[in-house]
Amino acid sequence: MTRICLAAALAVIPSGGTLGNEDPFTEFSGETSLSLGYGYAENVLYSEIAPVDSAFLLASLEGYFEGTIFSDSLDWNAMGFVEHRSFESDEHVPSQTIALLQSQVEGYAGLYSKWRLGGRYLGLEQAFDATFDVLDRNTFLVKAKEPELFLGWKSFFMTFEYDAEIGLSRMEFDQEGSDYDSFNWEVEIDQRIVDGLNWKSGIFGYERNYLDRAARDLDGSTLPDTLMNTRQLGFESGLEYERQTEAADHKLSLMLGERRRRDLAFGYYDRSRRSVLLQWQIDWKATSLRLESDFGAYRYDAQLGEDDRLQRTDSWSWTLELERRLSERWGVFLWATVEDEDSNASFFSYEANSLSLGLRWLK
Repeated sequence: MTRICLAAALAVIPSGGTLGNEDPFTEFSGETSLSLGYGYAENVLYSEIAPVDSAFLLASLEGYFEGTIFSDSLDWNAMGFVEHRSFESDEHVPSQTIALLQSQVEGYAGLYSKWRLGGRYLGLEQAFDATFDVLDRNTFLVKAKEPELFLGWKSFFMTFEYDAEIGLSRMEFDQEGSDYDSFNWEVEIDQRIVDGLNWKSGIFGYERNYLDRAARDLDGSTLPDTLMNTRQLGFESGLEYERQTEAADHKLSLMLGERRRRDLAFGYYDRSRRSVLLQWQIDWKATSLRLESDFGAYRYDAQLGEDDRLQRTDSWSWTLELERRLSERWGVFLWATVEDEDSNASFFSYEANSLSLGLRWLK
């Protein structure tokens, strides 16, 4: 979901500088950071049979801005993240870019309830391998953009704090036949158990209507007169623990989830995914460390793998982000990711790792 991706990308934005003076009552304020680095990635194109390794130059820009408008009756905020990687391999590896942007206005309805209205934008250019013969390499570049309009409501019910949101979006690809319209929704619940320990849970879903992609029957045959439509329902639940000491701030969370996708035509694209997400973050003095482990198990109801059994994929990823402030304006970072996909379907198993380090400027 775009909302979750945006929150994850912006989690690394450091707290600090404001636009203008340091008066906390300034009408508009914001913070930005620019990162420049160098790294190395194994299996850049996520290939099973023809992996390509490459060094790369990295540049990313992050920002958050907020203020009040209409005589302090509405709050406005905007946030964004853009990252670009340029590869230096002897093999042709296209540059990759991802952009996540959001802007919204908020207002109070009564004493405790708050509404919001805004828009999001996801844009990406991501290269993948399409090689079926190691002697004939083939690469394709996915270019996509997804604008979304959303409406949200945040309030309390008994002792729970809940946050509900609905949105309409359109995903557009350069490739023909993949575009779709989507109705998205989610409800997040936050319940304090004891001081520092919260129970977090949520349900979410979407319905996607493809504009020019034919559905398939259970045998996998295309149905030219029937467009593909899918619906997903999912939930997540877990605990989040935060502790502040004089030496450091700690945050630990564990989330378990499951989501189910249904093919509304004949069921060919039906699948489920179970997931476990573990995150730990510690901030002390001028140093910040974040560790994340994510596991997902995909199971298909109709599609078969190469062993004539139902298709399945187990996915692992590990992330490390280490940052150190050198001064008020400068810092250094080290980012590392490890990905492992194991599938019984052809061309869906791979390992991919990357490591990058660089310099960050803060404003």
